[in-house]
Amino acid sequence: MSRCRPWEQIVQATTTDITYSVRKCVGEILGYIGWTKNIEGASGDVETALETVIKDFRQKVDELMRPYRYAHPLIYNRTVIQRVWSLQDSRRKAKTEAQRLTGGKQKIGFFKANRSEDWDELLTACDIESNLHRQACELASDYTTAYYEDALQGFISNFGLYAVEECLLSKLKTIFEVEQASEESEKPVLGEDDSMSNSTIYDRVF
Repeated sequence: MSRCRPWEQIVQATTTDITYSVRKCVGEILGYIGWTKNIEGASGDVETALETVIKDFRQKVDELMRPYRYAHPLIYNRTVIQRVWSLQDSRRKAKTEAQRLTGGKQKIGFFKANRSEDWDELLTACDIESNLHRQACELASDYTTAYYEDALQGFISNFGLYAVEECLLSKLKTIFEVEQASEESEKPVLGEDDSMSNSTIYDRVF
């Protein structure tokens, strides 16, 4: 079973929300400074550069998700071990408290009314088998929970650092660093000196 369920859908939704917000923000910047009057043709260059950045961002997200979709590495992880110990300790405390409140284990019904060594041995054997089965299930559940939580936290950190920061935010500046696209766009705006005619879009905006 894929370890990224059910949070893969959350990741995809978050990725979509981020790219939508980026497109909206860039669009508002382009509209605010009035590209059609000052730097003709550059709007298309910015949008093309933006789509390249967004494509790289989505590819990085997919790359980060891939190990959780198709691989199940069983490696020693101190964090996972500590999580399992914590879960087991909490379960033991809950059992101890339950036994304290109920006065310990009590046998009821037919088995309580017919106490004999044979019945005691049978009940003990059944109790041991039941406990072994329960312990195995609890241990499997604890490790599954621990690996899931560790994978989730690790992915959140990687998503924020390698996808959002490195592949998206750090590259947004570059989409404005494109040369003016036409001779008309290279003409200085009224009031600018000749040195501004060869500037980049980023220079004019910032």
